[in-house]
Amino acid sequence: MPSTKIAALFLLTALSACPRSSQHPDAGTDMAVVDMHDAANAEGDAFNIYPGSDTCPASPGDCGCIGTARRCDTCDDRCPEFSACSGDVPLCLGQDGDDFTDTCRLAFDGEDPGGWFCASGRPCLVSDVTTGTVEVPFTGPCVSVATCLELATADPEPEYLTATCRWSMGEPVDGPPPPSECPSLEGPASACGGACGDTLCPEVDAGLSSRDQLSCVGVSGGRGYGVCSFGRELCSELSASGNSATLVECEAALGENCACLVLDPQPDAASGEVGFPTGRSTCLAYAGAFDSARCVSALWTSL
Repeated sequence: MPSTKIAALFLLTALSACPRSSQHPDAGTDMAVVDMHDAANAEGDAFNIYPGSDTCPASPGDCGCIGTARRCDTCDDRCPEFSACSGDVPLCLGQDGDDFTDTCRLAFDGEDPGGWFCASGRPCLVSDVTTGTVEVPFTGPCVSVATCLELATADPEPEYLTATCRWSMGEPVDGPPPPSECPSLEGPASACGGACGDTLCPEVDAGLSSRDQLSCVGVSGGRGYGVCSFGRELCSELSASGNSATLVECEAALGENCACLVLDPQPDAASGEVGFPTGRSTCLAYAGAFDSARCVSALWTSL
């Protein structure tokens, strides 16, 4: 398959530029996708459970499923309501009832790494030709761990899917998060994903930033839950001034002091260490729970 075809693999690749739509997609048509990170809830409330990739019915018939997502390359049946087959991804994926789509977009290189991760804390299904760089960022829809783990053994094998599920630091998904208890953390930067379920991180008043939907970062094969993270900009040990600006926006949005959460292992694409802005108290609690996490200031000094 040509690289240009693979690069166009995901219907959500350019979601950050997609406008909001009031129409729900039907199978067999181009999906009217909406980026949950740029769309606003009229009531300003946080959304609860994201069902967009859980489209496998109790009786999938001849279509079959891969994990919790119904296939659309094995039958002519319409996708379930509010979901569609994109033509490049052989799964019925879509929006929840409030027109939101859970996606990721991450670039780890340079002095200004940026992007967001799945608000549900689920893994992100990204094309294998993406590198997590500014030129070719990790981008794709967020799907369940069950879907990720069954992709490699799906029968029949999808003919036009060359993709890998990745956690928030870009590491491939090779198993579920370890068993854990979900802690109670105060404020918008709460615990999320994994043991805490698929509840979306909340929306916040971003103030200086255009982004108001928090990402859920940190869940991995070694960490049983994550924490909600603010902003479209990542922290970088190469840019103290950039970190300062990012943490100022974070503090304005969360209403508390913020810090940069640094997770190991670091992405292969990173030019230097990178981290996610989140509440300082949340960061310290998370670092206290996992040896692979630590908190730093804008100057990259340990907290």
